[in-house]
Order: sequence, then structure tokens, then C-alpha cells
Amino acid sequence: MVHCSIFNSVAICVFEGKTYFEGERENIHSNSGDCILFECKDYKMQRVVKSDCPALSCPESQQISLSNSCCKVCKGKTKKAKKKLS
Repeated sequence: MVHCSIFNSVAICVFEGKTYFEGERENIHSNSGDCILFECKDYKMQRVVKSDCPALSCPESQQISLSNSCCKVCKGKTKKAKKKLS
């Protein structure tokens, strides 16, 4: 269930029991394993159009997933990746 409201003049969304502020993102995985990215925007969680993920220079064993993106990143490079994905 998606529910959104205004909290101290900041838009928030409640998505699957968790509260998100305007601009925050969360991914979920469908039953088929597809990653679907949502963003709190205009008081509701909206699906983000999937973009191509960049090629990674690390082995697959060093690749990790972040909750705010459907693209994997190299372990130890999450701070840079979060800035690029925002």
C-alpha cells in the first residue's frame, strides 16, 4: 500500500510500511527477479524509468546491490556510486 502526506512541509511517502522523504528511492524485486526502482515524488511513490547500468571494472564476486538503485556497484565504491545514481 502506498500512502503519502506532508510532514513539516516536506513531502513524504509510505511504501510497504516504510517512510520515505521526497527524492528518496527504493528498489523492489518482482516475482520474476526484475528490479523495479521507485522514487518518492509529488507525495507518491513513482516508478523510475529504468536506465542502462554502467559496466563495472570489478569481478562479479565484488559487485553489490544498493537499496536506492537497480544497478550494482563495486564493493568499496558505494559512496561515489550513490552520488552518481542520485
